[in-house]
Formats: sequence, C-alpha cells, structure tokens
Amino acid sequence: MISARAWAADTHVGKRPATAEGPRQEERKRHVLGLRFDTGARGSDYGLGYLHVHESIEGQGGLGVLLWFGYGADVRMVTMEHERIDGALVYGMGRLSTMGDAGGVAFEAALGGGTARGETRPAAALGVFWSVIFAELGYSFQFPIDGGSRPEWLSSHQFSVRVQVPVHSYDARRLTPP
Repeated sequence: MISARAWAADTHVGKRPATAEGPRQEERKRHVLGLRFDTGARGSDYGLGYLHVHESIEGQGGLGVLLWFGYGADVRMVTMEHERIDGALVYGMGRLSTMGDAGGVAFEAALGGGTARGETRPAAALGVFWSVIFAELGYSFQFPIDGGSRPEWLSSHQFSVRVQVPVHSYDARRLTPP
C-alpha cells in the first residue's frame, strides 16, 4: 500500500503511482474510549464516553474511506463558571462517521438526562464534527425534551471537542481476496 502523501507527490505529472494492490474491503469491531468537552454561553461539560464501534474500510492504491457507526454512553460533569461541578449529564450515544485521506465528518445523537441544583431533567443533544484521526472538532446543541423551559445549567449552542481512543479491536475480516 502506498501513502496518500506518495500519491499526492506524483499527481503533479498527471499520473497515479503504480501499485500492486487492488481493491480491498475490510470490517472490524472496536471498543473506543473517549474524552468529551463542550462549552457554550451557559457553561461547559467535561466527560468520558464509551462506544462499541462497527467499522468498514474500502480502498485501493493507498486511498480509502473508513465508515463507522457506534453506540454507547457518556457521563459528563457540568460547570457553569469553572469553579465547581454544578451538575451531571448521562447520555446514551449514537455516532456515525466517515473519514478519507483529508479528514472526515461525524454525526452524533444523544438521549438521556441531567441533574443540577435539585432539578433532574430529560435532555438530548445533536452534533456535527470535523474529524482527523482520533480528534474531532464541531458544534453540538443540547435541549430539554420534557417540554419545559431550559434549565440554566444546560447549555444549548456549544463548541465541542471529542477525542476517540480505540482500546481493543476484534472480529476483523478481509472481505476481498488478498
């Protein structure tokens, strides 16, 4: 397999470098641990997450696309002024991501709830991210789902950072002949 950098180096002469590798398709599953950070006008969330991920990789000649979807859980601590922990959020999480040689995009949906200042409320969040390797930068939006007003500790529009670290891969299969 040749790298994307080697492929790009030869494009100036209008040709793609020769490679003996034909098309390939692979699948695997992973356990992924993640760090979460969200900040908005009402405060910030710091958290940890776990995802069970199903990956599919298709490529040829050193170029390829990774598509994965995952499901898991997040636990986040809420702080309004970065002086103390003001509350907590717990979400069931679903993620879909695609990545190529120039990065990728990820989508996130979360459903759960939070508690702070003697108040417990159901909440949800949606997010979109730009991905590079294990790091993601993006936008997320949290909202209450019980029809009530937004609690002061639940930020809405947020700048978000995700770091996804695969800790175990298994059930890897090559679907095309070597």
